[in-house]
Amino acid sequence: MNCIAFILEADHLIGMGHIIRCLSLASFCEKLNLKCVFLCPNDSEAIEIGSNLAPQFQWEKLSFKTTEQVDIKEWLELHKRIGFDCLVIDLWEHRCKALHSLYRNTDFPKIMLSSFPFAHQPVFYDILISMGLFSSSHKMAISALIGNAVNYIGPEYVIMNGKYVADIKPVDICREADTVFVCMGGSDPANITLSVVDALASSADIRIEAVIGQNYKYMDSLFKYEKPGRINFYRDTDNIAPVAARCDIGIITGGILRYEMALAGLPIMIVSTFPIQHELSQIFEDTGAAVNMGIFDTLSRDAISSQVKQLLRDFELRKKMHQRLTAITDKNGPERVWQIIDKSTRLLNTRL
Repeated sequence: MNCIAFILEADHLIGMGHIIRCLSLASFCEKLNLKCVFLCPNDSEAIEIGSNLAPQFQWEKLSFKTTEQVDIKEWLELHKRIGFDCLVIDLWEHRCKALHSLYRNTDFPKIMLSSFPFAHQPVFYDILISMGLFSSSHKMAISALIGNAVNYIGPEYVIMNGKYVADIKPVDICREADTVFVCMGGSDPANITLSVVDALASSADIRIEAVIGQNYKYMDSLFKYEKPGRINFYRDTDNIAPVAARCDIGIITGGILRYEMALAGLPIMIVSTFPIQHELSQIFEDTGAAVNMGIFDTLSRDAISSQVKQLLRDFELRKKMHQRLTAITDKNGPERVWQIIDKSTRLLNTRL
């Protein structure tokens, strides 16, 4: 294998998860001397964001949107021009229309990455890698829908930010706790950060360490809360590990952050932005690894404050959460996913 192509999307609403995941996988593949090319639909901000984050890779803006039907001939011409050996797809389910024509036979494997319990329809891919902690019913539903595609499922396939993974160390769980890590991802379109900071700022005995993503649009709303030494904001940091390591608990959104905090064993409270995220976060709570606070627009200021104070006071619960979190996943997701890619490509080549 010489070249892997990624098709992905990212913007201030979708967030940065797709692009961070694929960049981490590409960085692993780069160490194996593989060429990585990123294909960005023309209705996505991925090429602007990605080429700024990782200019060492080749970035190509496609002539079509992911929501448009694209003839198989256009894909075959793209394949011939770039010369990739496999296609890794990281798109939301409802934005995959451009790939539906790939259900026809092609001489390259198509591998779908997903962090949700969905089986994209129609099944145009050969392999579905469902990265995350899912329930038995989720696993059964996916298996029933993928047809002849192969499914790999579990938290062991989660791919996290490479810089974070390299630096993270398990946190110490202290009996006395007062510092809260706050991070709502790369964009936080609902401005959940403001709601959390506002709910905690009046409590003089709570320190706040908040990481603000580079696509966050509401920085002006936070300035009045900043109090160096007690309420600190970190903007555009590409590595949240040192900040998280100084904290006793975290309030985060769902998504990849749950697994990054699991590596550190930092007791977490999860605020979701939409129902399926809330459903998946409930699995974390059911395993004793987190507090699932609910969907952001149902949370009051008092509810946020009281739940945070309760967890800070409960040393035994925090210790239990630390143990459960560190058992969820490890740092080897990129290697496991690469092994699947390599195996599928070799298998297809033997059939041709």
